[in-house]
Amino acid sequence: MTLHEIEASSLSFLLQQVGKAVAASTPDTNQTVCIDMLDAIRMRFQPWNISREEAAVVATVWTAENSSSGDIYDMPDRTARDILFQTFGEENAFDRTRIIRRLETLGILELSTDAMSSSQLSHAMRTTNRTACYRHLYRMSAAFHVVVELLNDGVAFASLRPVGRTMPDIASTVTLDEMGGLRIDADHTTHHVRVSEVSKPTRYLTLLENAGGLDAHILNADVEVHLRGVVSALQNGTGTTLASWGVIAASATRGNSILLHGPAGTGKTSGARAIAGALQTQLYTTSVERIHARYVGESERNLVKMFSEFRAIAQEASTPPVLLIDECEYLFGRRVTANDSVDASFNNLVGIALKELETLPGIVVGTTNLIDNLDPAFSRRFDYKILVDRPDKEAQRRLWEMYLKPTIPGATSVNVHALVRVGDFTGAIIERIVLNTCTRIVNDSTREQRLFTEDLLAACYQEQRSTFDGSTRGFMGFM
Repeated sequence: MTLHEIEASSLSFLLQQVGKAVAASTPDTNQTVCIDMLDAIRMRFQPWNISREEAAVVATVWTAENSSSGDIYDMPDRTARDILFQTFGEENAFDRTRIIRRLETLGILELSTDAMSSSQLSHAMRTTNRTACYRHLYRMSAAFHVVVELLNDGVAFASLRPVGRTMPDIASTVTLDEMGGLRIDADHTTHHVRVSEVSKPTRYLTLLENAGGLDAHILNADVEVHLRGVVSALQNGTGTTLASWGVIAASATRGNSILLHGPAGTGKTSGARAIAGALQTQLYTTSVERIHARYVGESERNLVKMFSEFRAIAQEASTPPVLLIDECEYLFGRRVTANDSVDASFNNLVGIALKELETLPGIVVGTTNLIDNLDPAFSRRFDYKILVDRPDKEAQRRLWEMYLKPTIPGATSVNVHALVRVGDFTGAIIERIVLNTCTRIVNDSTREQRLFTEDLLAACYQEQRSTFDGSTRGFMGFM
């Protein structure tokens, strides 16, 4: 790669290449980092005049954070400092603390508090235990991710710094417009980036990919009509009109909440994704594992922090985001008589959730198979309570057609009407029947590698005989 090609490369590519080279540098391989690449990274941040060592540290953290395997730095007995020392040589040893503090001051790095507790951090920093890696301790700031997106799209760095010299200052001058672009500077030049929204790294929430609107999901006709009405109400901003009618207070800041309940496998989670897709907004989800903790009081703190993260996201988002809480009975369950600390902690969680839903911005979607297990107080917290029942025959037909992809040999010749008549299956079961049947065919070397209607009918019969969760019913026999 020539110097010209390096200078023309995207910043994310340069960071990735340097980070991989740093990670691969060992006493055995004696691999070195391309100085031209380091200098190319430095040129992208020329106003700050960062050193080669600082560029290498940024690259190591960036590469670890964006590594698909997540274990690029799992090298026993070697810290990131060791790796960098090997790369640059002991004679060019540098003060890691000074570099980290400077990069923190610039707003490029921030301490990652979600990986280790303070005690673990202090233990890992001891010379006797040197397995801690930068990816455990630090992460790229949200502002840095925003700036990288802009630089990758050809935005000049000078145009990004009219307000201040730090990353947060730069990011604060960037706003998302209604077309999904980023507006910069006083002239409001729009630069479109590869992301539809700028999202901060979160500890308790996971950003899900957009899975399309209501047309991309198969639901019963009555459920779809109900959801379209809810989406229409949310899109049209009826709050202002209702406030003028005196139905709600003009100062009301609370968002909306939706409960999707019904049997397992009927598409409740798909309904939540459809809502977010129809609203063209971000969909976040959390899990019980991120909230529940073993120590007294820690679960409550985690729940408060989760809601705080979502509040921060909702305040900065251009459209109200959606928070999906699957199997919400684990957080919204009935309060119990507190006989021990576990009961008291559970009741505290319910109380926190009740309080948060009163004022939480954005849109909360809870799903549950066990609506009777929810605390009665949540009934009035949900603006919409929608039963997502078992798919009717028309929905089942569409589900079979969706999962019987034309790329499957023989799928286009399958008698879908026969499959609909022989049973009453949910979407999750239909998907599983198709998958299991195709798997069996692929692994059977004695037969033609082709799907036949009889294969699926036999699988339907087997599912009817073996199910124990009530998700299938009404077997009517073969055609």
